Amino acid sequence: MKIDISNLWSDRQLAGGLPDKKDYKKNIDGDEVAKAKTEILKPHQHQLYFRKEKRSGKTVTVVAEFYLNKSELEDLHKSLKKSLSTGGTIRNSELEFQGEFEEKLRNLLEKQGFKFKKKG
Repeated sequence: MKIDISNLWSDRQLAGGLPDKKDYKKNIDGDEVAKAKTEILKPHQHQLYFRKEKRSGKTVTVVAEFYLNKSELEDLHKSLKKSLSTGGTIRNSELEFQGEFEEKLRNLLEKQGFKFKKKG
């Protein structure tokens, strides 16, 4: 069920009830949802972690919680893939690599100044 809220924006904005319309985006169903706010952090301010997933019987190593702009994240991912001689992709500010590369990735990222969450 869709409700026309276009005329309500200004009233609620003035009352401080809702953020600006630019803070919203439309999802697949056409409903408006709040945009995820991401801040950009320096490498030493990150708290990265690893996750391994099985896809079609193959292992994928995921490094998560990057707070970089899109171009920096793409450059980092490209250089890491080249260093590891593997493929991968970027999804939702997470870097995915085909294969098990946790130790190698940890060493490469620590050399660039990134920090990791402690295990346990």
